Amino acid sequence: ALAKTQRFTGRSYGVLANAIGEAGAMLLSALFGALFSMVPAEGFGLVLLPALMVLMGILEGALIGAAQASVLNVPRGRWVLLTAGAFGLAWALGAVASIFEPSSAPSMGTVLLFAGCAGAILGALVGLAQRRLVKDPSHVGRMAVGWGCNMILMAIAADFVPHGPLEAPALAINCLLYTSDAAD
Repeated sequence: ALAKTQRFTGRSYGVLANAIGEAGAMLLSALFGALFSMVPAEGFGLVLLPALMVLMGILEGALIGAAQASVLNVPRGRWVLLTAGAFGLAWALGAVASIFEPSSAPSMGTVLLFAGCAGAILGALVGLAQRRLVKDPSHVGRMAVGWGCNMILMAIAADFVPHGPLEAPALAINCLLYTSDAAD
């Protein structure tokens, strides 16, 4: 019984650390997103915006990786680098995918389908990058399922965010509240 309690406590700290890392990352993403929205999507902006997206992915991955490494028994620097690299790659893929964004708004079902698939791909990329440092063979699969579900929830939550000049701060506040509630 003691081993199960210790294992649960370790996972609880892992969930809390991930939630804190994600909350910080989402706050940064939202704030930088508001700044990036001022860059015109023409001329030099066509090169700058995708590069900024990849940079945000790297920052997000570094924050989440640092938070995870604080509670996991893994080499901190390597874990952070692998996680940041995987997030940078995922954001780069997202930047490429955004080129094909339809001109009209897709249905909520389509949004949820793509959010789940994108999350699963992100989770698999991160899990694959981290797999040598994790002893659990199910890590990649758990990361894919977890991030797939996370992105679906984020897509649903994004529907409740008011649109306008305060959209990014409102999303950041909602993300902070959601992740702190999820960690409880």
